[in-house]
Amino acid sequence: MISLRGVRKVYGDVVALDGVDLEIAQGTIHGIVGPSGAGKSTLVRCLTGLDRPTTGTIEVAGQNLSALGEAALRKARRRIGMVFQHVNLLDARTAAENIAYPLRIAGVPAAARTARPGRRLPVAALRRAEAAHRHRPRARQRPGRTAV
Repeated sequence: MISLRGVRKVYGDVVALDGVDLEIAQGTIHGIVGPSGAGKSTLVRCLTGLDRPTTGTIEVAGQNLSALGEAALRKARRRIGMVFQHVNLLDARTAAENIAYPLRIAGVPAAARTARPGRRLPVAALRRAEAAHRHRPRARQRPGRTAV
C-alpha cells in the first residue's frame, strides 16, 4: 500500500506538489501522466524517497519514508519498483546485465547476481530480446571496467 497525505513540495518560489492525497493498493500497477511541469517527476522522486516532501506524509508498505534516516531509506528503496518513461538501460549491456547491475551496486555476490536475473525475465519477449541483443556488436569495454 502506498499512501500520500497532504503532500506538498516547494522549490524556492515554485510549488511543485500541493496537497496531494493518494492511496494505491498493494499489487496494482499505475502510471503517472500529465503535461510538462505538472509535477510528475517530483511526485515520483517523493514516492521513492529521493526527495522529501516539504509537508505531508508518504507511506510505502507501512513505513513513513519522510521519517526514515538515510540508511533505512536506502533499504526501503530496494523494495520500491518503478519504470521511467525513458528506461535508460546501459546499451553496452544485455537485458540480464542491466538487471544484475543494481544488484552488484547493492553488494549481492556474483553467483547470486547471475542466478537472479533469470527469475526476473519471465516474459518470452524479453528472452527473445536478450538473445537478439547477444548477437549484436557490443561497445568496447574500457580498461579498468569489469562486467557484471
